[in-house]
Amino acid sequence: MKTLLPFLLLAVSFFNVNGQFKGVGDTTEVELITFESESVFFQQGTPTTNIWQIGEPSKLTFTESYSLPNAIVTDTLNAYPANNHSWFDLQITSDDFGYYYVGIEFLHKINSDTLCDGGYITVSYDNGELFSNIINDSLGYWYIFPKNENENLYKDTDTLYNGEFGFSGNINSWIKVKFCWYDLVTKNTNWFDPMIIRFNFLSDATETARDGWMIDDIRLFWVDLGGNIHEKPLVSNIEVYPNPIIDNAIIKSKNNREIQKIDVFSITGELLRRETIGTNEFIFNKRTLQKGTYLVKCYYGNNDSETIKMQID
Repeated sequence: MKTLLPFLLLAVSFFNVNGQFKGVGDTTEVELITFESESVFFQQGTPTTNIWQIGEPSKLTFTESYSLPNAIVTDTLNAYPANNHSWFDLQITSDDFGYYYVGIEFLHKINSDTLCDGGYITVSYDNGELFSNIINDSLGYWYIFPKNENENLYKDTDTLYNGEFGFSGNINSWIKVKFCWYDLVTKNTNWFDPMIIRFNFLSDATETARDGWMIDDIRLFWVDLGGNIHEKPLVSNIEVYPNPIIDNAIIKSKNNREIQKIDVFSITGELLRRETIGTNEFIFNKRTLQKGTYLVKCYYGNNDSETIKMQID
């Protein structure tokens, strides 16, 4: 049986106890991963040094999961070792989510060497070739509704021994973490390869005899925004031709909407260029952009935008 009371005490005003989004729309739960059965979204890390285990925790401080009996832990019995990097993944495709928001919640505890060892979350949009810390992710515009903040997520002042942003130190009671990606274009499948959310644990060369990181009840959801924000089309209204680009290309709004500005991102989410446009069609010059794949985000008005993949030869 679920231990509901702590979860309800941790809930904030964004959601009521029925999982409904107050005043804006409903959250639709895609899956609640409790680690009591297999999940189509979950994938264990493959390195031989991987210490993530699913099971009943029996450690010095990690004595019980949130949803009995299992959680995922950096070893269910032993302290985490030195010089370790372990991870597990959640793989998400555009078919799993509706509208604009990909949302994730989880409950966790951590017991690690403060500002040295700990956990952090990265995201990839290219089938795992490149990952970036979600704190640095500008490609998906991670965003918790209704304010540009994330509940109980680490900040860019929280760093591990190698400078990576992440959780460290001691969280002794179950804390809920929640964050969303806004304007991720989950319906625009011409660039949404699966999105991989990776939970990483990292330790330095010092043995600390600490428990590490324990996570339970990972909730995947999307938010129906309703009202004056509409679902993104399956086919983008933005056209780039020629694509791949040799030197110049025409970027055009096929429905003649005025494109106010564009942002050009690398496939890892780094903002490379921003240009003011003010027309429905314009000539784009690759300039200093090297051969590779890029994402062009075109902004209209009223915070409406579309993204298209662009190839440069």
